Amino acid sequence: MNGQIFNIQRFSLNDGPGIRTTVFCCGCTLQCRWCHNPEGRSPTPPLQYLNSKCIHCRACEAVCPRHAHHFDCKTHTVDFSACIACGKCVAVCPANALRSVATSYTPEQLAEEVARDIPFFKSNGGVTFSGGEPLMQAKFIAESAKQMKEKGVPSVAIDTAGNVEWDAFEKVLDITDLFLFDIKSLDNELHREGTGYGNTLILENLKRLESSGANIHIRIPIIGGFNDSDTQMQAIANFVSTFQNAHQVTLIPFHKLGNEKYASVGLISQMENFHEISETELKRWNSFFQHFEKETHRKESIK
Repeated sequence: MNGQIFNIQRFSLNDGPGIRTTVFCCGCTLQCRWCHNPEGRSPTPPLQYLNSKCIHCRACEAVCPRHAHHFDCKTHTVDFSACIACGKCVAVCPANALRSVATSYTPEQLAEEVARDIPFFKSNGGVTFSGGEPLMQAKFIAESAKQMKEKGVPSVAIDTAGNVEWDAFEKVLDITDLFLFDIKSLDNELHREGTGYGNTLILENLKRLESSGANIHIRIPIIGGFNDSDTQMQAIANFVSTFQNAHQVTLIPFHKLGNEKYASVGLISQMENFHEISETELKRWNSFFQHFEKETHRKESIK
C-alpha cells in the first residue's frame, strides 16, 4: 500500500497545537476557486514547470515521449494536456525547472520520515495530515499514523474539508487525536458555486464526527467575495454553538500567496475574483465565536 504525498512541511505552527510536521496528501474532492494548493488537487498530480528556473537547454524536449515541451526562440511552454507525468524530463533537467509533484511512500517510509522530527514534538506537537483531502487516502493514513505512534509521535491531526463518505472517517477515528474541520458556508448553493459541490455530505459528516466524541477544531476560511458577510459568519456560529467536542474556532483570512502555482501545473487561477478582508471585519467576526477559544492565522493554505 502506497500513498501519494506532494509536500512535507516541518516546523508548522498553524496546523494544530505545538510544533508539527504537516504531510500534504494528493487528491481533493472539492474544486475550491481560491485553493492555495492547486498542485495537490489530482490524486495523480501532473508535472510542475517553474519557468523562472528554465535555462532553455531543450533536454526535456529531446526525451519527452509525448512531445509536450515546445521551444520558440527563448520561450518554453508545456502542453500539460499531453503530459503523462512519466518523469523522463524531470530526470534530465539540469536546472530543476521541472519536477514531479507527487512522491510515493509506503506507510513504513512515511512513518520513518516523520519520526525524525519527534524531538520537536515535545510541546504538544505531532503530525498533521493535510492536502488536498487527506481522507481520500484514509487507509494509508490510518496505517501510517499507527506506525508513527509506535515510533513515538505523540499526536495525530487530520485537516479535512469533510467531503468524503463516512467510512473514510471510520478508518481513522481510533488513531486521530484532533480533526481540523473546514466550514466554508452553510448555504448549499453558495458552497456549490465556490467549491463545485454542495455541503450536505460535509455537514452530515461534521455532525456525526461531533457525536462520536472526536476532538474537533473548526476552521473557517474567509474569502472576500464569497462568504465575507455577517449573515454567513453568524449562520456558522449558530450551527456550531451547540457542539460539545469543538472547543476552538480559527478564522483563516484569504490571501493570494499560492497564485503563481496555477500556471506551473497548467491550471488557470481564479484568485483575482476574490479579495482579502480587513482587520476590522475579522475582529467583528471573531466576536461571533465568543464561546470558543479563538485564533487567527494569516498564511495558512486555504482549501
